[in-house]
Amino acid sequence: MWTADESIVLRLVGSELWFIAPENLNRFVQKLTLPKLTSFSLSPGPAPFHVAVYTASSNEKMASARLYRCSLKAPIDIIACKNFQADRVDFHWNKNGI
Repeated sequence: MWTADESIVLRLVGSELWFIAPENLNRFVQKLTLPKLTSFSLSPGPAPFHVAVYTASSNEKMASARLYRCSLKAPIDIIACKNFQADRVDFHWNKNGI
């Protein structure tokens, strides 16, 4: 999945979300690793970009949805985290990506 300005590519590989520069699509610049990471959604609109991720529940932990600020140069910062009982999630963004 590409950002609106095509400056970052996001790719889900197993339980890792790879942040890739478009100059080299075979190598990640940063990665976010979460157990049971099953889906993500990239915000539309201009930078700063955000990504919402869903981690499935396990015997020990409830499912969670987390919101991160993403960049290829800065660390991946968590903005919000919410735990809940669910087996899936649908992400909805406004047109500005907030």
